[in-house]
Parts: sequence; C-alpha cells; structure tokens
Amino acid sequence: MGLYRPIGFHGTLSFLRSRCGPLETDEAALLRAIAVLEESRDLWLADLRAYAGERAGAKRRGRRSPASPAPGASAHWYGLRQEAAPHGVLFWHRRLWQRRRRRPTFIAAPAEAVNVLRACAEAVLSTGGHLPPDLRGSLAASIVLLRADPEERGRADFGAGELLALAREIEAASSP
Repeated sequence: MGLYRPIGFHGTLSFLRSRCGPLETDEAALLRAIAVLEESRDLWLADLRAYAGERAGAKRRGRRSPASPAPGASAHWYGLRQEAAPHGVLFWHRRLWQRRRRRPTFIAAPAEAVNVLRACAEAVLSTGGHLPPDLRGSLAASIVLLRADPEERGRADFGAGELLALAREIEAASSP
C-alpha cells in the first residue's frame, strides 16, 4: 500500500478490512488483502498499458493525443469500483472536512460546488450509496463547474483535484 493505494491510504485500508477481515491479527486476512490489492493493481497496470498503446498509435497517425483520457495515477478501485467507492467517499469526506483543524478553503472551487459535494458525500454515507435525483443533477453540474478552466475563475486551481476525486467516488458509489 506504500506504492498503490487507489482510494487513498485510509480508504484502501478500510476497504481491505471490510472485504478481508482484521489484517493486523489474522494472517489469512492479510494474504487475502494482498491478493485483492494485487488484482486491482494488475487491472490498473493493464489499463495503463492499453492507454500507452493507444497513445503510440495516435502519434503514428499524427495526432498529439488519443481520444480517451489518460488513466494517470490510480483514482479508483479497479475491478471492484462500486464496492470500494463508499470507502473512498468516507476517506475524501474525512480528509476534506472532518480532519482539518480549520474550515477547509478551496481557493479555486465555486462555493456552490463545494456545498453540493459535501451534501452528496453525506447522503451517500448516510444511505449506503443512495443519492436522491435532485442531488444527482446537482452533482453533475458541480463536476462541470470544477472542471472549468481555472484561469476563467481567475485563481490558481487549488483544491479542485481533491474535490473531483470525491465526486468520482460519489458517482461510483451511487451508480445504479
């Protein structure tokens, strides 16, 4: 987990504990956790290799980049995305709002998007993944706002990446 923690260290640890059992006291649970983590990492690496092949093909055809976005750093749990997503929502929710000594400041993020994401995270956590239709629409609009060019907002893009990671986990946890 020092090198591969797809939903953050604590989110990954929480998911592995819930899926495999007490890792600290049960050797069999630890071995199951390693297998689950390796399976996810292998799927992520396969995705990276596929993207590299697609990118090389695009370059050969004279295009600067392929049509699909780069997988980059592992941003979700490969193979068990929907099952692991509530742990990712909990991780990001704690990181962004519960574990800060002061109120979080997201310099570039519109306040309405921040408020919607917080409400969505709390709804997903309190209902086990259900997101009411009105919040689902607000979530989509908030993602569009967060993806807008930071220069259009007139400030550096600080905090939007973390908020988008939370939004991805909310989408995965609440998808039907």
